[in-house]
Amino acid sequence: GLPEYSCALMLDDVEMYHYDSNSHRIISRIPSVQEAVGKQRIRIYVERLKANHMIVKENMLYMMKRRNISSVHYGQAVYGCEVREDGTRVGQITIAFDGKDFLSFDKNDLRWISAVPEAQTLRRKLDNDRDRNQVWKQDLEYDCPTWIEEFYPYSKSTFERQSRPDVSVSYRRDVGGRALLSCLVTGFYPRPIEVTWTRDGNTVHEVESSGVLPNHDHTFQTVKQMELETGSVGEQGFSCLVEHSSLQGVLEVPWGKINNNNSGLHSNLTRGSVSST
Repeated sequence: GLPEYSCALMLDDVEMYHYDSNSHRIISRIPSVQEAVGKQRIRIYVERLKANHMIVKENMLYMMKRRNISSVHYGQAVYGCEVREDGTRVGQITIAFDGKDFLSFDKNDLRWISAVPEAQTLRRKLDNDRDRNQVWKQDLEYDCPTWIEEFYPYSKSTFERQSRPDVSVSYRRDVGGRALLSCLVTGFYPRPIEVTWTRDGNTVHEVESSGVLPNHDHTFQTVKQMELETGSVGEQGFSCLVEHSSLQGVLEVPWGKINNNNSGLHSNLTRGSVSST
């Protein structure tokens, strides 16, 4: 089944390693990172993650008991830091309960801040553990920035690579009968990208976006979708424009005339083999 506890160490937008309570293993998709950390230090990290698991579980059960709630719930935590160009170090810990903001840590005052009234019970418990809060402060100000300095050299090639996007344009009708043109852009790195729909050279502003989402291989994907007005389904002149640092210019993928079958569910597909302009 699903692990009770899992975590991932991210450096910018790249996963350095992943851990879960089923396997009790640290796994990295970047071989140089796995080799650099070494078996002895991996064992130390695993023991620390096991301890964090117990802390999280204890606090979750404490809060649920005090609030008299049961069944299945989940907590999420973002623990991270940023080292800026001027050397300034900024750290944060934020906690969510069932997907909603719950608590955040003030490392300067060694106290927790409630995002909702329901968090007060757990906030008081955490505030009283001054020794643990001092450890969190140490982690944010020293340990976390040290990890950045440690992992970056071994993953530098991952951050500096350029992966060209694969672009495909497709047509479909959704369950409500809307005629939609979708532009799927995938396999690109780094993350920043501009994807625009145009009609006869003019930008179409009424579009839906999936946002930029991660792929399993350290690249990204995004979908931009637009609704076709009644009467324009069979027309041409629609194009998906893609701008990315891996391209020499703007990649334009045009959509040709759509062939509708009787069911209205037929899709034509135009893939991004068009040269950039």
